[in-house]
Amino acid sequence: MYENYYGLTEKPFSLLPDPEYLYLSRHHQKALTLLEYGILNQAG
Repeated sequence: MYENYYGLTEKPFSLLPDPEYLYLSRHHQKALTLLEYGILNQAG
């Protein structure tokens, strides 16, 4: 309904995140790396 009104080609909201729209800035990548390190090494 609102997709046509606003000229959208797909639904803008979903219950599940779409990794296609993931933006990993330098800071996001660093945080993800530290989180992964902590999990793999059972640290923290």
